[in-house]
Amino acid sequence: MKNDIFSPRLFYFLGFTFLLGACKKDENPNLIPEDHGKISISEIQLTNSDSNFPDNFEDQITISFSNQGTSEKSELTINPNESPIQESIVLPFETYLYSFQSANSSEFSKEAQITLGGTFTLSNQEQTVNLLGTRNNSRIVVNSNKNIEVPSLQAPSSFEFSNSNSKLFQLYTNNTGQIEFEVPYSSSKSFSLFERLELGSEKIYQVELDANDNDYEVNTVKIDSEGNLLTLIGLEKSNLESSQNETSGLAWIEGRLFSINDGDNTNQVHEMDPTTGKTLRSITIENSQNRDWEELAQSATHLYIGDFGNNLGYRKDLAVYKVSISDLLTKTSVTGEKLNFIYPDQIDFTSREDHRFDCEAMVFSNNKLHIFTKIPSTLDSDHYTLEINQENQNANFVESLQTDFMVTGAEIDSESGQILLLGLKPQGTKPYEQFLSFYGSIQGNGNLSSRTQFIKIGYLTIRGNTEGISLGENKQLWISSEQFSYSGFPEIAPKLSLFSLKGIL
Repeated sequence: MKNDIFSPRLFYFLGFTFLLGACKKDENPNLIPEDHGKISISEIQLTNSDSNFPDNFEDQITISFSNQGTSEKSELTINPNESPIQESIVLPFETYLYSFQSANSSEFSKEAQITLGGTFTLSNQEQTVNLLGTRNNSRIVVNSNKNIEVPSLQAPSSFEFSNSNSKLFQLYTNNTGQIEFEVPYSSSKSFSLFERLELGSEKIYQVELDANDNDYEVNTVKIDSEGNLLTLIGLEKSNLESSQNETSGLAWIEGRLFSINDGDNTNQVHEMDPTTGKTLRSITIENSQNRDWEELAQSATHLYIGDFGNNLGYRKDLAVYKVSISDLLTKTSVTGEKLNFIYPDQIDFTSREDHRFDCEAMVFSNNKLHIFTKIPSTLDSDHYTLEINQENQNANFVESLQTDFMVTGAEIDSESGQILLLGLKPQGTKPYEQFLSFYGSIQGNGNLSSRTQFIKIGYLTIRGNTEGISLGENKQLWISSEQFSYSGFPEIAPKLSLFSLKGIL
């Protein structure tokens, strides 16, 4: 019996079937149908974002495409952080509306919360589309010229910035209040900044390590090769009311902020809201006259008001008023003690600008008042002391300090005893540059210890003449500046500024 498996008919049938299959055209699963096109996403562009610093997005977002002819909807899930974005979608030729809305994020996050929306017309088989949108939360970027540690939020809560690398860091927030963040620039050194942003806005901060100069640049912190801060950025909290146009001294007392105005204003101490700068109440010092009030200093029990402004050098009625803090906090009218003094080394009282006996700075330490004069011609300062219980006295000369600016205010850190001198320089790389100078604690002989930091904090167009200075809680430094008005220059309102001295004091 024959085996049909080897029959010629079978071989003929199999060969014919193979040839038919070989002649049939392969179907391409990636073939784009007629009247359709493949859409690739080139990038996401946020209109309220600096394109030099790409945003961080969620790893997956789903874009909705609505066909404007048929109302049919399609979706595409992409990873927007990829470059190029890998995913694509094939759709019929038509005009499309695209959209995406991020879910509500937490108060602080490492990703942008975005809204995308727009239209495009698909008319090619291969087409790229830029997706346009806005960022809904605000963004803080820290960009360094060299590797630094990861910045972190300090208040109102703790949160680390995201880091693309060791030079670029970002934080996103829905918080419109004041925040504080720390930037560690070495294993042992850091600085902190305050910020307050509107939703959708952003702030780019530059950190320049091994800086060659201390020229103040907006939103830039410069640090020298030894790790010392050369510049520092403050938060402009608020404009002050016109009643504070000549604010000249500040004092932070039991969580409350007080201010005075200088020459020929009322003999009042004003309590201000530190958040808004609004005047809350005014306290009259009954037995006083405001010839030229320039500074406030405080002990545990008393506030001292320095009436020793002496621009032209002819005053013979220099004084300090001593006021009970308990009365100041509870009353609208108080009586103080008057401490009269003279500079024993002043013998010429003719009216002139070039002299050494103008004063705008004072601190209380070791049961004495320490005052620091302002000398425009030589940019130095004479340091004197006054007794706090002596009605009439000679100021006691202690030392001359080479400050390199005109001293307009002083403060003492109650914890470390360090002295801060505030001031400005009329002529510099920018007009009326502003400085903070830090000294060690007062020594046994009354001299200041050596200067430890010399930091530029701004110039005239950022804020007017800086005169008031006071340390608040948690190393917060309050600075007030006078209204500035001069022919040919735009008027600058009186301002209240806030600096963080964490990592410095």
